[in-house]
Amino acid sequence: MFWIQLYHKTIEQEHLFYSLFYYKIIPIHSPQEAGTMKQDTHWEDEFRAAVRQSSVQGITEILRNAMKAAVLAGKREQTVKHRALLLIEDECSGNPQLLHPLTDVLANLQQETAQELAVFLLVSLYPHSPASAIARLKQLANSAFKSVREWTAHACGTLLSRHFDSFYPELTQWITDPSPFIRRTALISAKLAAKPGNPALAEQLLDLIEPLLYDKHSEIRKQLGAAVIGDGFLRVYPEQTKRRLEHWILLDSPVVRLHIAKLFSSAEAVTQWERIRPLFEQLRSDQNAAVQKAVQSAVHHLAKRLPSEPLLHITEPVQGSRIS
Repeated sequence: MFWIQLYHKTIEQEHLFYSLFYYKIIPIHSPQEAGTMKQDTHWEDEFRAAVRQSSVQGITEILRNAMKAAVLAGKREQTVKHRALLLIEDECSGNPQLLHPLTDVLANLQQETAQELAVFLLVSLYPHSPASAIARLKQLANSAFKSVREWTAHACGTLLSRHFDSFYPELTQWITDPSPFIRRTALISAKLAAKPGNPALAEQLLDLIEPLLYDKHSEIRKQLGAAVIGDGFLRVYPEQTKRRLEHWILLDSPVVRLHIAKLFSSAEAVTQWERIRPLFEQLRSDQNAAVQKAVQSAVHHLAKRLPSEPLLHITEPVQGSRIS
């Protein structure tokens, strides 16, 4: 893949770029684009000069014109964004003081592309100015642009993996922030930092997401159960996650049990079925209507993959109270 060959960075950076590709922020170039990138570089010298001068107006204008030219040439705008990120990083690598004013201005521009560039650069700024980088990342986690919010979540996941001791305390504050987007960023960051190579972090990462078990916001509901706990923590830390789930399911909260029920709709629930089956058995008899709705959804998901499992032969849903 072209961008993997292009980026000979640290493991954490490669993980970040892969995540950004997954969310269609940074593309894998087609052979045609890869072959013509070197030919269409007339804008790069001007762009480098604008970076050295910290001219945000120059950076944005040159980049905007380059992206328009790329579209006219039948290529994607992301190809130019990709190249621009490399150029900025190259210019700032020996002069990190350029990053601070540059990221400040880019982050404050109400332009999607400018904010995307700012997020990426903040990962490089963090070791030099952590307080400033954190403030800007928190600002961008609440951006009006969805792509910027996604990018910020993955950048924060990279920072949590790379600077766990210093970045973790910040995310414990974000978890209880009034903004659901900031809470979601902390949640996704925890999932991305959960890796097989760092089992010692399992309990701390589970502690980090625990307050969100009571969160009713749709931004959290859509992510916590299946995506984060199921396909994230249960996959990477199966035994530690099972023990924590056994504790959580006893909490007197239908919201908590709803999140647990949703994890059974994840792909990992099939893989870990024997390990977590007793939890599902408890949820089958739950009297809350919302929990039962999630259970039924999980049944449809699991029954296709575990057709001989008798627990999945569900009849009528339990009638009960709803989560307000």
